[in-house]
Amino acid sequence: MSFAINTLTRILKVMIRNFLKIAFRNIANQKLYSAINIIGLTVGITASILLLLYVKDELSFDKIHPQADQLYRVNTLATIQDTELKTATVMAPLGPVLHQDYPEVLNYCRIDAMGEELVTKGETQFYEDGFIFADSSFFTLFGFELIKGNPATALAEPNSIVLSESLAK
Repeated sequence: MSFAINTLTRILKVMIRNFLKIAFRNIANQKLYSAINIIGLTVGITASILLLLYVKDELSFDKIHPQADQLYRVNTLATIQDTELKTATVMAPLGPVLHQDYPEVLNYCRIDAMGEELVTKGETQFYEDGFIFADSSFFTLFGFELIKGNPATALAEPNSIVLSESLAK
């Protein structure tokens, strides 16, 4: 049995060596044709890899949320003085209007990321970066878990706040 395996291994080594010799001879003899083939193969493989990475990236968004297949983002596409404007910002009243006028819209959440904000508690004041304003439906639509508190009532009252663990410390 081992004799047959050793014989097959030697035959494969010789075959591979011969295939490589023939390939290099053909490349050396037909340089232009070989260069065109190698460049075409390289471009094709590169384009395929980039396309696969793009599709993987596009399909990876919002998969952490339990209702990811029902979440949609509304964008603005406008033309202002011959300039096309594409932005993920819409007017605040759009959410309630869509919810009221279209029965397909089951819920909505308006989110607005702010810059640096002044935080005041008693005599203590400091600036904190990374504030996000959101509707009370935020935790209903998105599957973020809270360490403490009830997600259903977390943002129900005006001026209520949810802190990250690091900011709370």
